[in-house]
Amino acid sequence: MQNESTNEHLSPDAEFDGEFTGDDFVIPRWRIDKQTGMFVNSVTGASKESITAVILRIGRSRILWGKFQGSDTELLCYSTDGIEPADQDTPYGFVDAQRKICNGCPKAEWLNGKRPECSALINYLMLEPSSNVPSVLSLSGVRLRVAKSLNTLVKFSGVKTWIEFSTELQNHPNGDFYQLHFSEAEYNTEWLEYARQIMKTKTLRLTSPEQPDNEASPSIDPETGEVL
Repeated sequence: MQNESTNEHLSPDAEFDGEFTGDDFVIPRWRIDKQTGMFVNSVTGASKESITAVILRIGRSRILWGKFQGSDTELLCYSTDGIEPADQDTPYGFVDAQRKICNGCPKAEWLNGKRPECSALINYLMLEPSSNVPSVLSLSGVRLRVAKSLNTLVKFSGVKTWIEFSTELQNHPNGDFYQLHFSEAEYNTEWLEYARQIMKTKTLRLTSPEQPDNEASPSIDPETGEVL
């Protein structure tokens, strides 16, 4: 007897030969182009004016880069959870009784009004209705204020609200930049169950060190509004 056909998506927990970890997969990441404000996919190179997606998971991280040299930048230290360095052998991190931690590290602290050398990020694992593969959007610097509002929406809506992301050029005497905007979007619910399945995939990693852009995104003091 033939198996009954189904239109449901296959479980993301498919069988693989051997042991596969998060290092064996590449999750596309979106960055905001500084010149156009377009969202650019790190894997395909495709660009979009806006993205509609449902957010599956939120996480914190920190990354400390050295000086830009040609096309490469040395990764000095990073944290996958924003709590402690992923590599305890780095010279960075505040040393407590047993382990190095990010809280208290001079590279992660504001000093005389100057922003920390180690960048804090909020990372969003999300799924677009037009794709089978989830992707990541990371916010830092000037966009962390937007991240707080986005976190609040996701906290109270869960995996049931489609969100549309766009950008808007912000003018400032010390440098123009594209700020992120988001709003709730109406979309059919066909992909929501698949999104919930994706959340169960243990091999998905929210954070992975990447080469930064040559020009750092502007950072604005949340109290004064000044570009730093």
